Amino acid sequence: DMLTMSSHKIEGPKGVGALWINEKIIKNKGITAITLGGGQNDGLRSGTENVPGIAAFATACNTYYANLPERTLKTDTLREYLISRLKAEFSDVELLLPKNHAPHILNIILPEIKSQTMLNYLSSFGICVSSGSACSSHAHHASTALSAFGVSDVKSDYSIRISLSFRNTTEEADYFLEKLRDGINTLQRVK
Repeated sequence: DMLTMSSHKIEGPKGVGALWINEKIIKNKGITAITLGGGQNDGLRSGTENVPGIAAFATACNTYYANLPERTLKTDTLREYLISRLKAEFSDVELLLPKNHAPHILNIILPEIKSQTMLNYLSSFGICVSSGSACSSHAHHASTALSAFGVSDVKSDYSIRISLSFRNTTEEADYFLEKLRDGINTLQRVK
């Protein structure tokens, strides 16, 4: 019924987005404005539109769409490279490999090392990974996405989400894997 889009996800400016709403929702008045005022867009939003931001988002959309096949292939190839290295060299790491996946996301489950502990360790080497999506970063419960794939709450707490970009390189992937191995060895000894 609705689709939200964030510009920064495709290298557009932060703070700019779009909302698509099914016409049936609009006709049936199934949605109401949160901010009242000038009544733009049939009373669904108010305030001055960010025209430069919207134009930059449109440019980012056009650029991204024009290069989508090659960017997706590059990202998926890097993801497969990481998967093959992880399978070959990290028997203690569990890979979450759903049949239908986003080419830019890889989730791994560490060997009884809390994800936040590993995030801090990797961050000290300039590696930015996460323990979940940004929209759930302040949630104090297990990931609903991981639960949907059958990951227990305990294992969810040992999970790292690796987000990839077409701009990432195999050298960066190798560096990540090196520091991940160091982190596992170091943090298991400390534990």
